[in-house]
Amino acid sequence: MNTFNGVVFGVVRDESLSPVRGAIVYIVSGTGSWRDIAALSNERGEYRLSVMDPGSYELLVTHVDFPSARLCVEIGEEAIQADIILYKA
Repeated sequence: MNTFNGVVFGVVRDESLSPVRGAIVYIVSGTGSWRDIAALSNERGEYRLSVMDPGSYELLVTHVDFPSARLCVEIGEEAIQADIILYKA
């Protein structure tokens, strides 16, 4: 039985560093189990994702008012903070 529970968390902001509410943060690829894992940023722009396996993962961030952004993270035993800035086109 797998007891690993890796976490990536952070804040989604715009270019003025204001929080972005309603951004969807997906895991789109990775070395472990990641299918159908996504989070919606709250009113403070915060999101949190958990995975079952350690490894490298690619995050995709989407919002109706911004172009998509991608970020690669390495998730291990410690929770990792990955803040994201979205820029207008």
